[in-house]
Amino acid sequence: MSPRWSPTPWATSSGYDSGPAINRLLGVPPGYIGYARGQGGILSRVRDHPESIVLFDEFEKADPGVGELLLRILDDGRVEDVDGNLLDFRRTFIIFTSNAGCVYEARPSLGFSHSGHESRTGPQVTLDSLWRDLRAMGLGEEFRNRIPHVFLFRALDSSTIRRVVALHMEHLARTTASRGLQVVWDEAVLSCLARFWDQRLGARNIKAIVRNAVEEQLKVAYAAGELEGIRRIQLTVRPSEEGARPELPGGGVIRERTGDTLVIVFPDSSRGD
Repeated sequence: MSPRWSPTPWATSSGYDSGPAINRLLGVPPGYIGYARGQGGILSRVRDHPESIVLFDEFEKADPGVGELLLRILDDGRVEDVDGNLLDFRRTFIIFTSNAGCVYEARPSLGFSHSGHESRTGPQVTLDSLWRDLRAMGLGEEFRNRIPHVFLFRALDSSTIRRVVALHMEHLARTTASRGLQVVWDEAVLSCLARFWDQRLGARNIKAIVRNAVEEQLKVAYAAGELEGIRRIQLTVRPSEEGARPELPGGGVIRERTGDTLVIVFPDSSRGD
């Protein structure tokens, strides 16, 4: 029988109170605000679905005290929730994802480099750097010895980033099409927007770039009455003056009307791309 979880919040040497984090996983203890008998926490679902995949995404951001619970689950394969229900993980796949161990050789720059080439390199990760960071989190050899498989992923390259930008642009085009506006763009626009990607923020950063660079321009055009009679939005790139470096994707953008088409021109100070 696995040891019963104590309602007393764990305290760690770092001074953090891991109680709230554990409460989310195993349930709020009786006598505490939020307790509901039979509900348990997130992990209580394993009781009804023992053959599951449990994903701890970016678990390096978890409260340090959660490590004790993870070790218990990996060690015994079982743990009890606040109501004493046995949660059996022996038929469960447990997956951890983490950015621990990532080393960035150069900081990304907003805008474009003066040389016309990207001034960043992709993040690198090795097993040694991964375990080093996990040890710093308090997950030492005992945790490492319980992980049977480790997969290291390569960093996103520029062609992949452009494809992700294209996916967000296609989603935007479908949304505007439902409102009677056709949005088209040059291939250079994808490369232009991709240069603003911050590798430290991951692929989610691309959604913000498209929103700030394109969607905001459409909102401004709408507010200014520039979309009256417009049926087509053309996105293009025009070389800007030598040495120009826009601070944000969208800075220095020009909107021009040609018949029923609104042309949105993004400045591109890159050279030799």
